[in-house]
Amino acid sequence: MSTIKKGRGRPPGTGLNDDPTLRKVADVLLANPRMKPTTAMARVLDRPGPSTVRRLQGKWRVKGTTCLAEAEARRAAEREAHRRPPEAPLRRQPVEPFWASRELGTALAAFNIPAIKAMQAFDSPTMHVIRELLDSGTMRVLQEIMANPAMRTLQEEMARSLTLSKQFNLPKF
Repeated sequence: MSTIKKGRGRPPGTGLNDDPTLRKVADVLLANPRMKPTTAMARVLDRPGPSTVRRLQGKWRVKGTTCLAEAEARRAAEREAHRRPPEAPLRRQPVEPFWASRELGTALAAFNIPAIKAMQAFDSPTMHVIRELLDSGTMRVLQEIMANPAMRTLQEEMARSLTLSKQFNLPKF
């Protein structure tokens, strides 16, 4: 006869993988430190049932601290990825291609004016920052957005509506 008594009900553990949900809950809690875990679970899930909330609460008690530590590590890695390393040198680009590529630049370069020559040779920390800004990824993204055909269409429609409002003397908003 066996002396081991078998427990009643379901065995512990559902076998469901709730790790992605717990990671999202940790991200929400990291963004809102005063929020309770159950409230974060309700925000992450769309209309969670009481059994789902209880299951997640049990798993959060076990894995919550590790999920928060992983979320903090992910957040720190994202912050580091967006930072420019301090040892990266500033790229100095010659000013001549800029002047030669623009119509105004070529017209002004045709004049042999000392002020124009001084502007071309001007080299200061401010100019370095401006060059760095123009070479940044954000400016590239903005240029791509502005070159998007949908943006061009939007600009044309805005110009057309402005022309129509001037023709019909509509009030400006």
